Amino acid sequence: MNTAKWLRFVLAAMFSILAVACTAALEQFAPTPTATATASPIPPTRTPAATLTVGYEALLEEAWQAYNRKDFDEAQRIAEQVMDEDPGNGEAWALRGALFTTLRNFDAAILDWEQALVLRYEEPWILDYLSTLYLGRVSQSWDPEVIVESITGARENLTRLQELDPDYITRAGWSQYLTMEPDYGHDASHVDQAAFDEFIVAEDYFKQEEYEKAIKAYRKAIEIDPQFEIAHLYLGDTYYVLGDYESAIVEFERAVDINPQLVSGWGFLGDAWRNL
Repeated sequence: MNTAKWLRFVLAAMFSILAVACTAALEQFAPTPTATATASPIPPTRTPAATLTVGYEALLEEAWQAYNRKDFDEAQRIAEQVMDEDPGNGEAWALRGALFTTLRNFDAAILDWEQALVLRYEEPWILDYLSTLYLGRVSQSWDPEVIVESITGARENLTRLQELDPDYITRAGWSQYLTMEPDYGHDASHVDQAAFDEFIVAEDYFKQEEYEKAIKAYRKAIEIDPQFEIAHLYLGDTYYVLGDYESAIVEFERAVDINPQLVSGWGFLGDAWRNL
């Protein structure tokens, strides 16, 4: 079996944790649930626990508003303006981390969330989201060392979170995950190699924000292998990004029909239904 191929499918297990954990954290801390640009981990809006530097409240509020209306360039511009003027402003780092998360740039998001964590003195919700980002990074890597490092990082942050606030771990849905042995790979032998190759092409297009090309490539992968559940899941995610929630629902439903254990598919499906 192609080692890169089965490593890619850590996503099937790891992302099953993401929807549950993010939804719980968002309900706990976000003042008002808002639609995001992707069904990937849902970054938080402003939280009551935010530690703000006096003089930047209005700018940061403007940045979050830009984020919520999906004007990511403007949100990033404002966040980086605050970061340049006041590198110690944890909320600005957290906001840019949220933007990177939405765009699946997990490596960059992890760096920002780590910095926000330092500046916010281990607030529980940051540990929660940072753990989510570590697991999300697994879906972008074929490197066994990166996969092990990411899963280890997530578990270390969750252990810190458990020490800081045991009740939060339960509310956020992480308790069961912490009792499980780490799972570093899944058998993807049922996926046709040609379909998998098209899937990688689609992923590259998605990262470049060439969503229509990504859709065509995902569809080609599915034509080759109709039982390729992760291709259905990511095709649905691409439709979600474009605001086509009905098409997203169709693909998410196909993914969970093929693999009812794909908990992430159920989480994505719920997000899409809420946006109709």
